[in-house]
Amino acid sequence: MTVRQVADKLASFVAKNGRQFENITRQRNPGDTPFKFLFDKHCPDYKYYEFRLAEEEKILAQSKEAEASRNANNASSKAPIGLHKSSFEQKPSYQTPASALYGAYEGSSSQGSSSSYAGDTSVPSDPVALMEFYMKKAAQEERKRPPRQSKDEMPPPPSLQGPPKKGHHMGDFIPPEELEKFMTRCNDAEAQKATKEAAEKAKIQADNIGHKLLSKMGWREGEGLGSERRGRADPIMAGDVKKDHLGVGAVQPGEVTSEDDIYEQYKKRMMLGYRYRPNPLNNPRKAYY
Repeated sequence: MTVRQVADKLASFVAKNGRQFENITRQRNPGDTPFKFLFDKHCPDYKYYEFRLAEEEKILAQSKEAEASRNANNASSKAPIGLHKSSFEQKPSYQTPASALYGAYEGSSSQGSSSSYAGDTSVPSDPVALMEFYMKKAAQEERKRPPRQSKDEMPPPPSLQGPPKKGHHMGDFIPPEELEKFMTRCNDAEAQKATKEAAEKAKIQADNIGHKLLSKMGWREGEGLGSERRGRADPIMAGDVKKDHLGVGAVQPGEVTSEDDIYEQYKKRMMLGYRYRPNPLNNPRKAYY
């Protein structure tokens, strides 16, 4: 059912039963429903609804005037008993419950009946039940439609699609290269293997100037220095540089060794993470460890 058809049915219903049913329909159908045009009085659908409502009210007024004049002409020929009887027949003494309407409509729709609003024999005369019947019917038609996907909507980023991460861990702040060095000192097999591979890649190659000079003097890779080839075989590495203005004999409390147990290693790992904790405001910090 299109919005125009819903507007036509609602205009006919409101014209017959009063403007208060427009407010009732608006209150009972919030959100994305066939009656959403009632919330925007400047949209074309609502203006079309007002136009149809004015036409229906005009037609009803003309029919009432014609019926009143016809009743006035025939009043002398009809007895009062007949008038009371006809009015009693026009106004039933009961109201059809909305649940009965919904059940009757759902049963008829499941059997494939496609009767129109005007020709449906199950439509009651009670205004409220009739309005609820049309609202239920329009909602069922809306549910049959395929879901509408707006081209303007963008999917949420992947960071918002998964479960949110609560809090943080101090070990998350350690840079990967520092963490690899730390794990190597902890006798971690994988970290030691990765360190050995990195050392092989960083090894002095034949294009190095020192390597070329030693090769001219008869030195070969793997041999020691000196005439008897008993000297230093490994390249000279710089010793531990004095850092953080430590005194004589002082050591770093956060330096991990292979003798540390798992609890001591974890404590020193958290100390390392605390050293690399973020500082978004660039505040001055004291070197705690």
